[in-house]
Amino acid sequence: MKRESESTKMNDGGRNDFENRDLVRFVSYNVLSSSLCSPSWYPKCDPEALDAKNRLPKILSKLEEEVDKGAVIGLQEVSLSWSTTFRAFFKDRGYYFTSTHYGSTWSDFMGVALAFPEKDFDLIEEKITCPPSRVKWARPPKVPKTWTQTLVDVASLLSISSLKNKCCGCCGSSKKKSGFGRKTDMPPLKQAQKRWNRMVSFKLRPKRGAKTAFAVSVYHMPCVYWDQQVMTIHAALCGQAAEIFAGDDLPHVILGDYNFGPGTGPYRLMTQGTLSEDDKDFPSIPAYERWRPVIKRKLKSAYAEHLGKEPEYTNYTLSGAGGGQKFHGTLDYIFYTDDVVDVASVDVMALPAFKEGETELCPNASEPSDHIMIGATLGFGSSRDGGGASKSA
Repeated sequence: MKRESESTKMNDGGRNDFENRDLVRFVSYNVLSSSLCSPSWYPKCDPEALDAKNRLPKILSKLEEEVDKGAVIGLQEVSLSWSTTFRAFFKDRGYYFTSTHYGSTWSDFMGVALAFPEKDFDLIEEKITCPPSRVKWARPPKVPKTWTQTLVDVASLLSISSLKNKCCGCCGSSKKKSGFGRKTDMPPLKQAQKRWNRMVSFKLRPKRGAKTAFAVSVYHMPCVYWDQQVMTIHAALCGQAAEIFAGDDLPHVILGDYNFGPGTGPYRLMTQGTLSEDDKDFPSIPAYERWRPVIKRKLKSAYAEHLGKEPEYTNYTLSGAGGGQKFHGTLDYIFYTDDVVDVASVDVMALPAFKEGETELCPNASEPSDHIMIGATLGFGSSRDGGGASKSA
């Protein structure tokens, strides 16, 4: 399969001072849960390519290549059925591995995982966080209810139909009226608060070189692409959780499937730190709520910094009930900060080139997931203030 070319030249005027940096390779890969790959959901894909027993060896083969390079690896959609296989795979290769799960029976309680080679890094700290539950949300003011409203609430609780509305989706939510996981009748903030996606974070220090410590997290954003205000809220929650874990002295990296495209409101929030309240993607937040969708330490995207643009696609599928819908675009990113430490996107993993009418829908014989694996080598340089604070974490 033809892949886009990649260059080891930095986008900073041609400066090539990699020997003065700690070079760390990061990889992010949504492996597609073992229980979410049925022929009925991917009607145009070869059923053999969808079979879990055929997909898993190919996924492990791709990971083997990155393990050989000593990459720090973040995974999304790690099912319970596959989690022990991944754990054993990484342990046998000298990796430290942590996973956390939050989905439902339908997704086999899929979650995220993070792994690093113990021969190359010391683990300073690790943490598992649920970004929405980290916030102390304000309580809405109490409004007296009429007898009619009370009776309606009781009837709703007793309704069998409401009990049947439980989600079979991946994020611990419910579905109403308009399809998979959708909540068109619920305010954006309420939707975001009810998504229990979790984040795994490590603080690591390289054992060789300049030994510049850094934080790295992995996250899988909720699949609420139809409501960008919900996605903006979760982008802020993701960025806030990562920067709080990293503190003020460490650079941090976030690996993930974000379920939003380049140029969208949540993407701009991540890369700019804030979003205008006049923006259509800025969420409607009740007046009583003090929390705001803003991050202190804006992020850079490894691919955009290195190539000058995001990849053409990291996800190319035709999926869903009733014949499915086709999607072609970028949803996966490696974000990083370079405010307290000079960090550069030194290199990126080459991705398959896209040709309309020729590129196969994913999953297929060579791509065992509906997402393409992405990767980047980041170079950690000196502290911006010259103090070397990141080495003493």
